[in-house]
Amino acid sequence: MYVYKIKQFAKHLDSKIILAMLAAFLIICLVLLNIAYERKKLQVIEKSLTGYMSYLQDMIFSSTYDSLKKGNMRLFTNLLNEIGEYEYVDEFSLVKPEGKIIYSSDNDKKGTNDSNVIGLSDKLQISDMVNNTYYFPVTTSAYCTRCHTRWKEGEINSFYKVALSRRALIDISNFSYNSYYMVIFSGIIMFIFFYMFYYIIKKKVSEDAVKESEKKFRSLFENIMDVQYSTDIRGNLTLISPSGVKLLDYNDEDEMKRYGLGQSMFYDKAERTKFLRTLAEKGEVKDYAIRLRKKDNTPVIVEMNTKVIFDSVGNPTAIEGIFRDITHRKEYEKQLLLTGIIFDTAVESIVITNNKGVIDKVNPAFTEITGYLPQEIIGKTTRILRSGKHPQSFYYNIQKELFKNGRWSGEVWSKKSNGEIYPEWVSATTIKDDDGNIQHFVLVSHDITELKQNEEQLKHQAYHDGLTGLPNRGLLHDRIERALAFSTRHKTKLAIIFIDIDNFKHINDAAGHHVGDIYLQKIAGILQDSCREEDTVSRVGGDEFVILLPDAETEDSAVNVAKRIFESFTDAIVINDFRLQPSASIGISFYPKDGTEASDLLRAADMAMYQAKQKGKANFVIYDKSMDTSDIDKLGLE
Repeated sequence: MYVYKIKQFAKHLDSKIILAMLAAFLIICLVLLNIAYERKKLQVIEKSLTGYMSYLQDMIFSSTYDSLKKGNMRLFTNLLNEIGEYEYVDEFSLVKPEGKIIYSSDNDKKGTNDSNVIGLSDKLQISDMVNNTYYFPVTTSAYCTRCHTRWKEGEINSFYKVALSRRALIDISNFSYNSYYMVIFSGIIMFIFFYMFYYIIKKKVSEDAVKESEKKFRSLFENIMDVQYSTDIRGNLTLISPSGVKLLDYNDEDEMKRYGLGQSMFYDKAERTKFLRTLAEKGEVKDYAIRLRKKDNTPVIVEMNTKVIFDSVGNPTAIEGIFRDITHRKEYEKQLLLTGIIFDTAVESIVITNNKGVIDKVNPAFTEITGYLPQEIIGKTTRILRSGKHPQSFYYNIQKELFKNGRWSGEVWSKKSNGEIYPEWVSATTIKDDDGNIQHFVLVSHDITELKQNEEQLKHQAYHDGLTGLPNRGLLHDRIERALAFSTRHKTKLAIIFIDIDNFKHINDAAGHHVGDIYLQKIAGILQDSCREEDTVSRVGGDEFVILLPDAETEDSAVNVAKRIFESFTDAIVINDFRLQPSASIGISFYPKDGTEASDLLRAADMAMYQAKQKGKANFVIYDKSMDTSDIDKLGLE
């Protein structure tokens, strides 16, 4: 640094020496005057430092803290790096109210404590022979409380600490006084040389410091995301950062100054009037949303933080402030509002969980479907909704699919608050952050109990007789095939009982179809009561029924069923004053004696039933192969 100063001094040495030799006496007088001037200049520098602190507080800290509200700690770090390099700044720190330093340009002080802030509620300056230390309180805005729920609006959440070194001022002052004594005791010529050396070096140091400071603050001014601006009291633009020129699509700052921040800069006249009225009444506005007009006449929504600057007698002289583009934020808030409306009014149940499956939020439809109130379910995992009908592997596969593809949908049996188990169709999706990490799961579901009931009803109708509710021919064949497969594997027998209701056509003709239908329903009930639970009673035609008896090891098991049926038929059935005496002709076949296929067994039982009918009805016949003649076949098929 000293080599640099000497080089700068050498550039001006010859002209200064000649001037000093020609005007030595005059220089002595000027030296005395210069000492007084330097004292005055020290005061100016100190005043400049005070102004610099005001600039930090009003222009930089406000912008930085707004960025900190967004979590932009990188900008704070850049401020530490840039401001910390300024010659007069020894320390730039962020201190919690309890005194802990959480960020600092001096790494040795990070994590230490500063007791000066404890109980501090206003700006504080501490001075000594070496340092001026400033503490600026940072209060919580309404915006901060959205994320920091433990903070309260208006309370102090941290302090900015700036320590300015006075060493340079002390050195300059001492150097001035030393120069004075050296001139007195060393003579006019030595004084001239020392004074010239002091003057030139000091001038270069001051110029370099000013240039470096200006360079750093210009860098901050040009690169900060928020738009900084100032106008005179008439609204003529006097300063605007490059980010503002870019935001409003102007070519440069000069072009913007020609437009100013007058009526043309505001997109809506009524909004402008309201903004200026508020500014005039309060002297400042904070977080004020308003639309500005871009050069192409399109609107941009900005958030204003603006204040009126007054002179020493209280007259307004300028307007200064910061604004930022919040167009996307407003659009996002609008989307959030719409999403909230959809969330609250959707008929589907919506559950939002964190990435651990802990429930964060539920909508009213969820409460209506499950019976769980939000306060009963929030904070608990989705395991509370599990019905117990699915194995653990079922939920594992869902989780696996979500982590792989980000979505899953399917049928799940869940449990309501009252313990009722119900089916629902669930569509699950993941919400990820910018790095692709899952942050939340969203489960959208609707109760499909009615749908399942309809499905079961349709399935029942497809395989059951509509009048009696008994299995139809299709379901009977399916059960016979399964029974045959079981009997083949386990070497067991089964029986087929073919039943034809006697005189049913006469009953229909005499009493009517309505009575005939009721009669068949009564017969179906009698047949079911005559069989075991594992037996199948089916209706295969108008007045024809077939009973499947699995595990019929002897012929007696089938014969006993036939006898129980006839015993039940001894009592008359009374329907609408019609006294009907039930009667039936029954044929019986056995596996594997009479066939190994379902069609063979049914055909054999049918032929045996025909034989029973030929013998006078109201009896049963067991099939034997002597019945298998062409005449009998012919009669059985007619």
